[in-house]
Amino acid sequence: MFDFKFDWSAEMELGIPILDEQHKEIFRIARNIEQLLIQNCENVKPRDLVNIVCELREFVSYHFYEEERMMEKAGFDRIILKEHKKNHMYFYTYVQQIDLPKMAKDPNGELKILRDNIQDWIFSHMLCEDVTIVKTLKENLTEEELKNGITN
Repeated sequence: MFDFKFDWSAEMELGIPILDEQHKEIFRIARNIEQLLIQNCENVKPRDLVNIVCELREFVSYHFYEEERMMEKAGFDRIILKEHKKNHMYFYTYVQQIDLPKMAKDPNGELKILRDNIQDWIFSHMLCEDVTIVKTLKENLTEEELKNGITN
């Protein structure tokens, strides 16, 4: 793995406010993981680990749901949508299967794996695949939907 800092920059923005805000959230979660790793997980409590994993699970559930709803409303081809959902499900399943007892026994090792997987997700999905959906979303959704998501 190369040295990557979870610092948001304007180059990462899709130009879709609701998705950009959500993407910033995964960076915040990853920075929290990074901070624990910088401290070699000294004084980390099981509750800290549970909180991070729960935040990540909540983020993934909400963000994937919202993004898929936007894609459906924008009229994406069902094959493209199916593939996007499949990629979401892969990461969602990974996050749901994080073994908290194992993480409590080896927080440094397990958080490194988690950090690396989040980093891989950011590069493979957020910064590559999500970029390909922007044009269609912007062409087919209202400014309100792009700003606040699908409300009905």
